[in-house]
Amino acid sequence: MAKRRYAVGPNGRLKRAERLFKNFNGRPPRHLDTVRLPAYKQLVRIGPCVAIAYHADDGKDYIHKFKRSARPLLAVSDDGKHLVLIGGRYHFTGRGIVDR
Repeated sequence: MAKRRYAVGPNGRLKRAERLFKNFNGRPPRHLDTVRLPAYKQLVRIGPCVAIAYHADDGKDYIHKFKRSARPLLAVSDDGKHLVLIGGRYHFTGRGIVDR
C-alpha cells in the first residue's frame, strides 16, 4: 500500500503544496489530502532551533543548520506531543530549507 501524502490547506493552497512537493521531490505526490492542525492555546518555549534533520520522501537524509539570524523558535505543546517552529528567516524551496 502506498504511503499517503498530506498537505495542509483549502484547495488553492493544496495546489501550492502539490507544487512545493514536486519541486522538492522531482515528482508529483501520489496522494494529497487536507489535515486539521490542532489549535494551540499554550506552547512552551524551548529556545532557538539551531538545526533540523529529516528523512525526505526522496529517500535522502538532510541536515539544515540555521544561520544565527535565521533561527526559528522551537516550542512544544503543553502536552509535550507536538513540536512547533515559530518565526525565523527561512523558507522551504525545491532545494529544501533555505535561510534568508
